[in-house]
Amino acid sequence: MLERISHVQDLHSLDVKPRIDQINLKLLLDYYISYLLPYRFTYHLEDGSILHLDFNKENFCHLVGLQSIVNKTLKERAASKYRGMPGFNGVMNGIIRFEDLKKKNKGGFNSVKSKLVNFHLIPKLLMSSTQVAASTAINISESSDNY
Repeated sequence: MLERISHVQDLHSLDVKPRIDQINLKLLLDYYISYLLPYRFTYHLEDGSILHLDFNKENFCHLVGLQSIVNKTLKERAASKYRGMPGFNGVMNGIIRFEDLKKKNKGGFNSVKSKLVNFHLIPKLLMSSTQVAASTAINISESSDNY
């Protein structure tokens, strides 16, 4: 049985899906900052076009599903604290945690649980040598000098 995962390197090297009680939102944010935020993923499509995929701080909450958890239970003003930079900063500062989200909407939290426990797979999928997009094979490269 796995212990609680406390370092992004441990999460990155994980070969199995963690249980939700082995991870936390701050760990996922730190993982995002380490393994997605600094990189531009470049995809060369068969038709010669190039697709660049960049990640930014404002989209973290959307990627992990925070918005979908609170949108149905909080008024717009309160829900806005769980989106974009306010949400990013709330997770970074430990204000937004799994426990908080479960209290706000347990069903909503449970609906995104698989997204949370599989979040660590995103960089691995993006870095695989060949992906399929709209039934077209593409080659991938990545760089950290995207700006």
